[in-house]
Amino acid sequence: MKQYNYKDLSKADIDQLILRNPDTKNEIRSKVEEIIDKVKKNGDVALKSFAQKFDGVVLENLFIEQEEINRLADKIEPFCSTCVFTLL
Repeated sequence: MKQYNYKDLSKADIDQLILRNPDTKNEIRSKVEEIIDKVKKNGDVALKSFAQKFDGVVLENLFIEQEEINRLADKIEPFCSTCVFTLL
């Protein structure tokens, strides 16, 4: 796969790259559609399966309980906490 460094590209180069279709046979599209169909059909079970397959993690839940969020928030340095809440 060819790699590009954004800072070395002209506007014309960027425009050309945006227009290209690296998936001319729609192989990526068909894989993504399969994943979407499985999630529509199997819901959370499919999401957990894909998390394990693609991310290598076994999820018990697809969300974090408020208590866990509070516990994790207590560990954030005050400066970082200010940054996070400013962004929210």
